[in-house]
Amino acid sequence: MSASNYTIYQLKTDKCWQEIIDEFNEDKEEDKQFRTKNNKSDVNFPNIKEYRLYTRAAETEPAWAKALNELVDDLGAVDNINNSYVLFLELQEGSFVATGGHGYSVIENDKNFDFGMELLSRLIKRNDSVIKKINDRHLVGNVVGGNYLYHQKVSVDTEKGFNKYFSEIYTALPSKTIEAKLGIKIKTKKEDFRFLAKDSIKLSKSLTLRELDIFLNNISQLLKEEGYAINPIYQINKKDPLNKELDKRLMKMLIAYLEDPHRDNGVKIVPFYNVFDLHYIQIGESNRLNYQNEKDIIRHLQGNISFDKEISDLLSIINEIKLIATVEDGEEIVRTLYSHLEAHVLHEDRTYWLRDGVWLYLEREFVKEINSKFLTNITNVYNQEFKLEDINDWTDEDEKEGDFNFGHNELPDVYVLDKILYENIEICDLLVKKEEELFFVHVKDGLGGDTRVLANQIETSMRMLYEGIHVNGQILEDYYNNIIQKIKKPEVNKEESTLSLAARKFKVDFPDKDSFIDLIRKMEKNIIFVFAYRPLDRHNFFNPETIKSTPAKLSMLNLAEVRNEFNFGLEFLKVRRNTDVFRVGKADYYNEAVPVLPSF
Repeated sequence: MSASNYTIYQLKTDKCWQEIIDEFNEDKEEDKQFRTKNNKSDVNFPNIKEYRLYTRAAETEPAWAKALNELVDDLGAVDNINNSYVLFLELQEGSFVATGGHGYSVIENDKNFDFGMELLSRLIKRNDSVIKKINDRHLVGNVVGGNYLYHQKVSVDTEKGFNKYFSEIYTALPSKTIEAKLGIKIKTKKEDFRFLAKDSIKLSKSLTLRELDIFLNNISQLLKEEGYAINPIYQINKKDPLNKELDKRLMKMLIAYLEDPHRDNGVKIVPFYNVFDLHYIQIGESNRLNYQNEKDIIRHLQGNISFDKEISDLLSIINEIKLIATVEDGEEIVRTLYSHLEAHVLHEDRTYWLRDGVWLYLEREFVKEINSKFLTNITNVYNQEFKLEDINDWTDEDEKEGDFNFGHNELPDVYVLDKILYENIEICDLLVKKEEELFFVHVKDGLGGDTRVLANQIETSMRMLYEGIHVNGQILEDYYNNIIQKIKKPEVNKEESTLSLAARKFKVDFPDKDSFIDLIRKMEKNIIFVFAYRPLDRHNFFNPETIKSTPAKLSMLNLAEVRNEFNFGLEFLKVRRNTDVFRVGKADYYNEAVPVLPSF
């Protein structure tokens, strides 16, 4: 009997198979539509109760043919045929789908996105060293994610991190595991087979249809067993009304971001990760514009979209705008702009993350783990009574961060560098010079979801400063010049701007770039970055649950981890909000006056 490799998905929908196909086929050209095939009447399986096969043969003209056709007059028609299939399979314990070619796109909205990881947790133990390669995404920080290939096999426990989300795991699944748990007999001496787990699964061993029947039945039984959480994240069903509320929050964030792209407010536009031949953004039916990076996309949106609209209307527009990538054979990959948005939103004390057009929820056990790590890696490591006498109290509730920062301009050896950028990054808000130490202070009001912005800023500043000292001295020179260029002669009958005054003071003490760069190099081993925040009365590092924003805690944990890559110090500084009451330690924390809310 013939055998083949199969990519298997688990269905998670109440739709019938034909309804799924019809939704996909709608408005598509004839050759791009999937058509059903007739089942043979004499085919029966012990476990598969029902099946249905759909196929298509899509025609595409390769890009090279279009180009070369301009050189000759007898090239003729050059068409590529892309064959794809979708095989629906119904068992007593659930429904699965095997796909080939572009068949996977048919069930994009109707699959269990966690299927591969859920099954893998029932096939291998946490400490089994069988992993050969992973693709991961990071929840916070400047690192989006990566692709890692290992010389020696590793385990889930060794690679799992509080900031990691596995999108793909490639394992060398032992033959004995395949036989014992998946029911497939191995007739060779091969010790293991490649097994890919993501939203689908794929075993490198070819299976006959009879073996596929056994394979799926064993998978159904395994999924009823107790597993463990490889990923601490769940996907929100697209039909859940919660999506509307999250999308409403998202659109408000996106409007603010597009109006001021320099201000990181928790949302980003992420172009295609892979490099293709051409990239377009399509606004409207035919308006295709080339882009190379996020800045190009933002520029096109600013020039072609009016943001003075109802939130629901703007959401519809974002869903209609397409990002398009083309490859040599003319095949196009088309995705909505919405699916290229990245966002973190705190809603009703729960943390949600938008990734690839899908809202994800961080599970409660994961949040508890974060609270535990926060105590271990932040509270117990850093001096919770750290003070910098040069930093003012921040007692005016209505005072903005910028005004608070500039309030330090009259203090000796304190330099206000807020809103002075190097490649759109603030190296610090306040630079505080001591006899033996140099503090790069970054300021934020509160410990909400946008704490991630502050942590990212500090991480990026550390990297830039480190590179400026060790790799590219031009960074420090350019930063110095950017500061000096903020000095502006005031207009007639107008006062000099606060930004200009701050830069002017800086130049008095650092009249040339060498005086500034020499100080940085001299103080390198005594440079300390300061995470300065004005807490609410309830915020207490000894009780992480008082910090309701999980992204905030994740960001601080990530910052504490990445700072080990550099020679710089790091401190967390509580800026005094109220001069009468200022709680800093365990004894000062009060449970009864302010209720502690769960941070989910």
